[in-house]
Amino acid sequence: ISSSDYGFSYEQFVDLAKNVTGLAVRANPTHTTQGRLAYVPSDNIEVTYSDAERELLVKGPITRFGGAVAMTYAAQYMAECIRAVTTGTMLTHGAAVASPDEAYSYVLLGEKGSGKTTMALRLCHQFGFGLIGNDQIFLGHDVGGNIATSGGSDKFTVRETAITADPYLSDLVSIDHQSSKPSWNNKIDIDPQSLGIQIVTKTLTAKELFHIRIDGTQRGLITKQWTGLQRNLVLHEKIGRHISGQATPFLDDNGEYLGSLPPIELSRTQAARDKLVALIISKSIVEIFAPDSDTAVDYIQARR
Repeated sequence: ISSSDYGFSYEQFVDLAKNVTGLAVRANPTHTTQGRLAYVPSDNIEVTYSDAERELLVKGPITRFGGAVAMTYAAQYMAECIRAVTTGTMLTHGAAVASPDEAYSYVLLGEKGSGKTTMALRLCHQFGFGLIGNDQIFLGHDVGGNIATSGGSDKFTVRETAITADPYLSDLVSIDHQSSKPSWNNKIDIDPQSLGIQIVTKTLTAKELFHIRIDGTQRGLITKQWTGLQRNLVLHEKIGRHISGQATPFLDDNGEYLGSLPPIELSRTQAARDKLVALIISKSIVEIFAPDSDTAVDYIQARR
């Protein structure tokens, strides 16, 4: 990020990326993307993208962009769009864990509150799996054309509702139940390494994909192939979370809404996303409806 009278170092950007987006900047990435993010102080707010220069340019007051929080989000958005067309890898809402021998991965999909984090944490802590990513994962394909994972957010963010509902989590972690926040929004971050859990960033072929729903009102375990319209719509929305519609919000450092960030190579990013969604649909995805995490964990363990 550059301007005539403002700038910040690569080290500062690494720290911001980790704290703001929850994703670490790799020192030696397998693939690199070439793009430029520029900031110019101005009384007027404007954001533009040049395909020819591959440059995302933000203009606006220092008081609204000088902290570089907004620029960090913009950098992530630009990087995902360029990464999509160069590698076919997309940032996706989901969780993924690596088998204990790190030979392959398991992908856990599901809506917010469906139990993905609980399942990922239990598989890692209880059975020695490694954490690839929780909430945000990178999905793409390997050299053989198989679905593959390549890292993600390297922490567990657990809701009070999940801890209260799950005896395993209740014994493992504690949270302030007297918080003034609603239980759904009362969360804690857990460093996997504090629990002896290995973080895995290398690319692994996905052995299985699951769509999970843990619900105490569910009558026993029901598993089936995930098919049909709902699957197609959910995957279309979740795969490539910043480019599925290329309508990522443009915010200032304080989170004030300013509109949308401009499309970046729109037709190519959408084509790359559509290709990955089609590849995932061609594979077998198992839906797991379970009354508790014990039942769901046992089912996945039995399939190893």
